[in-house]
Amino acid sequence: ETNLFISKETELKWQGITATVLNNTEILFQFKDKGTTKNYQQMGFENKKNGLPTKAWKTLLDASQVGGEISYDNSYRSKVEKSVQALRKTFRALFPGVPDDPLPIDKKNNIYKFKFHLKNNSK
Repeated sequence: ETNLFISKETELKWQGITATVLNNTEILFQFKDKGTTKNYQQMGFENKKNGLPTKAWKTLLDASQVGGEISYDNSYRSKVEKSVQALRKTFRALFPGVPDDPLPIDKKNNIYKFKFHLKNNSK
């Protein structure tokens, strides 16, 4: 099951979703009274060549440590942008029908900020 929390009566918005990193391989997604845990393979963050997590997954874990922000400077923005594009694609697939960009850019402050709540409970 790739779609999370999808039902006809649900008006799902990014702001209503909480994603909690449990450890280096799993995230707990919560919406209202529902919750589901997915690992990086189930979400499509597996490198097909070696089975390890992708750079986008590592970017997601890093962002979870700093309140869901991915900062960049212009010298490496293109590298960050590749991970951001992969994250957007994955979260749009996991939550089809949710409008808007899950990871909009704030050009003034050189950050991408997740619209859903991203936190880290890993030890």
